[in-house]
Amino acid sequence: MRRKLEAVALHALVIWAAILTAAPLLWMVSASFMRSGAATSSPPPLLPAAHTASLEHYRALFTSQSLGRYLLNSLLIAGGGPRWPATASPSCGSRGAIAYSGIWCC
Repeated sequence: MRRKLEAVALHALVIWAAILTAAPLLWMVSASFMRSGAATSSPPPLLPAAHTASLEHYRALFTSQSLGRYLLNSLLIAGGGPRWPATASPSCGSRGAIAYSGIWCC
């Protein structure tokens, strides 16, 4: 019986920690759909009102802040860009740069 009680208490603690960890992320996503200034009103709403929710902040990110270009650059570097040889990694030190040029291998 004691072991089961400990397991229940541990699960409750883990769930509480998950809620505390996720709450700021959920607030940021919710606030990103609110109109400017709505998240700083007192008391702040937890969710944007259905008739006032907007994508204006996301439009600004992708148009005036060039986030689309940054996202494309990140995708190219992370997965779609040129494949660097394993020997040209920083762990190889200066030999990696020489290996990449085709002169020497690690």
